[in-house]
Amino acid sequence: MRLGKLIGLLILLVLLSLSLALTGCGERAAEAPKPAPAPAPAPAPAPVPAPAPAPAPAPVPAPAPAPAPAPAPASAPATAPAPAPAPAQVQPRPAAPAPAPAQVQPKPAAPAPAAVATPAPAQPKMSVTVDRSKWPRSLTVGGASVGGAAYVYMGAVSRVIERVTGVPSSLQVTGGPLHNIQLMELGDLQVGFTTMGPAYEALEGKEAWTRGQKFTNFRGIFPMYTTYSFWWVFDHTGIRNIRDLENLVVGVGPIGGTPGTFHPLFLQELGIRPRAIRHAGASALVSQHLDRQIEANSFASGVPVAAVSETAAHRPIRVFGVEGADRDKIVARWPFWTPTVIPPRAFGEWQDYEIQTVGMWNMALAHKDMPEDLVYTIVKGIFENTSALVAATRSAEETQMRFISENTFLPMHPGAIKFFEDNGFKIPTKLHPPEFKR
Repeated sequence: MRLGKLIGLLILLVLLSLSLALTGCGERAAEAPKPAPAPAPAPAPAPVPAPAPAPAPAPVPAPAPAPAPAPAPASAPATAPAPAPAPAQVQPRPAAPAPAPAQVQPKPAAPAPAAVATPAPAQPKMSVTVDRSKWPRSLTVGGASVGGAAYVYMGAVSRVIERVTGVPSSLQVTGGPLHNIQLMELGDLQVGFTTMGPAYEALEGKEAWTRGQKFTNFRGIFPMYTTYSFWWVFDHTGIRNIRDLENLVVGVGPIGGTPGTFHPLFLQELGIRPRAIRHAGASALVSQHLDRQIEANSFASGVPVAAVSETAAHRPIRVFGVEGADRDKIVARWPFWTPTVIPPRAFGEWQDYEIQTVGMWNMALAHKDMPEDLVYTIVKGIFENTSALVAATRSAEETQMRFISENTFLPMHPGAIKFFEDNGFKIPTKLHPPEFKR
């Protein structure tokens, strides 16, 4: 009986325990969905639109209000539309390709350089074939006395020659035009220059300096510039023209140069008798003038010239030429001297007046035995680098192909003839030397 009661009591306890267990599970199950709102943090992704600032364009402000509904967890599913901003981010992307074509646009402009290349056809075809194996290993270039425009000019010519030919070239101090012809006759110079007066006398064997010999080894290759005859004195002396040089000590340049040859002849032709005539290089005569060893100085060259500038830097000077009836007489005696004018400020700002005088052209020379293709290359290089000559002396502004017409009698080198004719300048047959062949 008691045992039966105990068993009944145990069964009752078991049933009660099961009932409590089931009740607890039910409560847990009821509470289980409550964590479900935890997904409400899903709106936390709504802040994810924070990346939206990355597309900094304008769409970012639109997703910004989305966080406002985030507080309503019950409408957690409503937060699902939050992904909708994603397509909003996609929209700027298609616009991105647009800039690409904009970058392509400049490329068509690239062909513009083609316009730069258009001058190329203007380059004439060379009528000579270059064969460097026959070129000399070095070249000697004849200049003039130090201090004159010719010396500076020929120094620039020597540098251009070396650059365009690759042949080492050295400048030699000489007496000038006559001396260059004499040295070329001996084979001591390959390149040099002369003025048209001495060139005429050398070809004809005239005047005392030639001793009746006709010089035949030099050939013209290109026009250089005008050589002007001029004289200068200290301004305070009151000397104003060539007639005032009577009974004075006068400098006339180096023996063998244009002024050293012709200025004494000018004075003689005009009946002007200086007390003494001094021959020396331009620089040496400037020193003598400043030391008052001579009373007047003179030169013949392109302008400006260092000798005049150097004197003017120490004392005020006056420059004059040969003018009026005296000039007419000089031109009648030596037709290769022609009337000309040195413009104001040719020597410097202090020269505010023009100078009436006579002038003649300078012509660059080459020995007749120089290879034709080498001379062609030299002349071509000179006219392609005239800026280098002008940088050395303003006289070179006259170094232009068209002035080859100033040569009316001097035989030209075959290489030079072919260069000028390749560039449209017909060289008269009378200027063709015996060695010229088509």
